[in-house]
Amino acid sequence: MITITGEVRKLINADYRTKSDKTVRQSVLILEPENGRQNYEVYLNADQLKEAETTWTELRGSVQSIEVSLYVSHEHNFHKFNAVGTAKPLQGMTHGTAN
Repeated sequence: MITITGEVRKLINADYRTKSDKTVRQSVLILEPENGRQNYEVYLNADQLKEAETTWTELRGSVQSIEVSLYVSHEHNFHKFNAVGTAKPLQGMTHGTAN
């Protein structure tokens, strides 16, 4: 498991449709690291959004931490972070409000 920490920038809707035309709900949490320009994009699935969507929206602008797993595809040359568990911010790792 990996812990990512950064300023909560936004939660972006990233729903997609399956081949059977069913909509699958997911969102991307954007965290801006304290040092560096490359934002972290953390994917939250439908079950995680039920529990954590409101929390992340309310925490916009504050520095928070979340546990993720890293998925790497060498074949397609990409990687992505998937939220782990309930996808709520880690307790005790809150860093207050960013300026």
